[in-house]
Amino acid sequence: MTSDVRVVAIEKVNHYLSDDTRWSRISLRMAVIRQWKYYGVKICSILILISLLAFPMFRLGQHELEARINLILTLFLSATAFQFVVGEALPKVGYITVRYFFFLK
Repeated sequence: MTSDVRVVAIEKVNHYLSDDTRWSRISLRMAVIRQWKYYGVKICSILILISLLAFPMFRLGQHELEARINLILTLFLSATAFQFVVGEALPKVGYITVRYFFFLK
């Protein structure tokens, strides 16, 4: 298992003022690594599968309008319910992520 946080650099700098007063500063830089494979496999693959299930609608005839509407509405409700479930599991952020671009299309 890999660590999510990695220390990149620790730097200690000594500063001197004009009256020979000394103070130190320590800078710590870290890199945070996101575990993207979980989101790619567990979330995006299911949404892609739900989207691909809409293609059989084009094989239905024009006279089967009720079956086409039922299929699209079922898939739309499935994707919406999945979005709510995933939204509860993910942290609330104030910016748009890649996942939202897929939902908005």
